[in-house]
Amino acid sequence: MSRPDLSFLLPPDPDGPPRPAGPAAEGAAAAPAPPDAPAGPARRPPERPAGPQGPVAALIAELRAYQAELEVQNKVLRYSQTAAESASERFETLFASVPLALMVLDEHDMVVQANSMAHRWFQPGEADRPLTSLMPFVSAADADRVRATFAEAQEHGHGEASEVVFPIGSAGSSITGDLYIARIEAPQEGGGPPQPQFLCAVVDQGPLVAERLALQQSAEALQQRNAQLYDSERRLEAVINSALDAIICVDQHQRITVFNPTAAALFQCSTADALGSPLDRFLPDAAQALAFAQLATQAVLGEMLALTASGKELAVEVSVSFERHAEGETTTVFARDLTGRKKAEAHRTELEAQLRESHKRCRPWAPWRAASPTTSTTSWAPSSATSSWPRPTARPARLRWKACTRSRRPAAARATSCARSSPSAATSPPSAPPYRSPRPCTTPSTCCA
Repeated sequence: MSRPDLSFLLPPDPDGPPRPAGPAAEGAAAAPAPPDAPAGPARRPPERPAGPQGPVAALIAELRAYQAELEVQNKVLRYSQTAAESASERFETLFASVPLALMVLDEHDMVVQANSMAHRWFQPGEADRPLTSLMPFVSAADADRVRATFAEAQEHGHGEASEVVFPIGSAGSSITGDLYIARIEAPQEGGGPPQPQFLCAVVDQGPLVAERLALQQSAEALQQRNAQLYDSERRLEAVINSALDAIICVDQHQRITVFNPTAAALFQCSTADALGSPLDRFLPDAAQALAFAQLATQAVLGEMLALTASGKELAVEVSVSFERHAEGETTTVFARDLTGRKKAEAHRTELEAQLRESHKRCRPWAPWRAASPTTSTTSWAPSSATSSWPRPTARPARLRWKACTRSRRPAAARATSCARSSPSAATSPPSAPPYRSPRPCTTPSTCCA
């Protein structure tokens, strides 16, 4: 920028010719002398005094300083304008390329500006509703929350509404996202008061909501499976506690982990005292047999000797089952008390011996009278004394009536009848006589017994 000519403010030189005012003076001062002009002494410019020249010089200096200050301010303004233009360009680029739906709304819910992402989300097709205002896109269930968020942003400068549903298009699709609102001031061109506007950002939470719903469903399914597992454990515990056999579960170190009430009663030891004890405390033989029975999932060890907590010996029948899992191995031992069975077998053996002894003491013909008066056949079961006799298979009922008739005859008649019979009648069973119609027995309870 050229400096203005202020030479007219200087006082005129009294010794020299008057200076022309304006640009002509500069041209005259700059024009060289003609070549035919006579040479004379060189004219020196007037020397300015070192001191102040009065109020005019002070005014000139002040004007020059103000001019320099204006130039500096112009440079600052030009730099600020350039920076503002570049920032505006960067903001426009960021506003257009950010992967969020950004909108600028005025206080009347009119969309002043929106980026391409917002147009793609809220107006996916040409036939869909244009993005001119935001509230028509908000669902009825979330409209009150969105209005409250705008009021909060108007008062505090910012607001947030989470998981707002925006119905899009006529196909029934929707967008679920978080709405962030910031209040900004837009300056007016005429110098009026700034107009409030709202910068809105919609963050799509559809994938996160779907993932959360899936996690909730999986959590509910897991809780249901845990409840079923808990119920099955309670049922299994009830079955184990109500079992008639002693059930003992041991881990891979043969330490007792389960001890049901039947086992506590059988081994005369409380459950709290038995838990954690080694298996050979109660079943010393079973602990050694478990090492050879792990080739299968189940095994029957048979009859073994068991010990109670006081050291008393018991006869038990033992069977085992093996369960292998990731944490190790669990062995379940089933023990059945054989004390009652042993006593019953001993009692039965004693009764059989007494029965055989009583058979030996019976009369020789007693084995052929094993039938009751009400049956029509007789089971011949001779004792050891008469085992060589012939064994008739059946005896008709008429023979029993004949025996009743004979019992009422005199002794002499019976003796005569016996003498007429065969000599071997004393050592052989009586033969059946020809059939005769027997007389009815008047005292069957005494003669047929």
